[in-house]
Amino acid sequence: HVEGASGVSNSGGGGGPTRRQKRSCYDPDICPLYCAWSLSSQEDPTWAESVAANEGAGGIDIFDLFTNTKSDIGPNPYRVDDHAREEFASLPEHEKRRLGYEDMLARKLQDLIRQCDRTVARNKEKLRREVAQAMKQRTSGSGKGNREDLIVTVNEEMLEKCASNVAQASLIEEEMSSLVEKLEGLDDDENKLLKVLAEEKSIEDKKQEEKDNAAPKNNEEEKPTEPPKKKKKK
Repeated sequence: HVEGASGVSNSGGGGGPTRRQKRSCYDPDICPLYCAWSLSSQEDPTWAESVAANEGAGGIDIFDLFTNTKSDIGPNPYRVDDHAREEFASLPEHEKRRLGYEDMLARKLQDLIRQCDRTVARNKEKLRREVAQAMKQRTSGSGKGNREDLIVTVNEEMLEKCASNVAQASLIEEEMSSLVEKLEGLDDDENKLLKVLAEEKSIEDKKQEEKDNAAPKNNEEEKPTEPPKKKKKK
């Protein structure tokens, strides 16, 4: 279940919601992937948002993407918590980078993309073998093949299901690739910002050093000269 930002658990039960202590994105049992993947602000939800977002939750649990499918990756071994996700979202970029949750999410998405690619390639090869076998059986014992007869013998339900799986895999791959590209863009922006900050700090340090070096000279110049001593009369 997902705990809301208010700290109230929305798990079912006859006793009603239970007040729980707010969780932090620094807690070891909090899911870093959920913290890094918040819902978008666009009106039309993405495929992942429509599939993996629990009711009332503000993030996407990646382990819910393939629930009840052959590609099910199992339950999330960590706790998903909206307060922890919002805390992570409010952190400065350098702290997010230090925690590395977005990098973890990018690597997980890349792994899933590769799995989708392998599944699509496997299904295409399976379909190719089935069509080739059907063509061989159809043309055996006759002098010519009949491609129209072959198409009639294809199981329409299986073909529709295969096409649906391929289309869904393509949508997943496209959406995940877009997110990975966005994360890589954030890394580039952060590196540029760090470079600018380093240059500004270098300039400030140089100015401070020049100021410190000039201070002793100014003190010597401002030191009042003593009046000449009068000679004593004999």
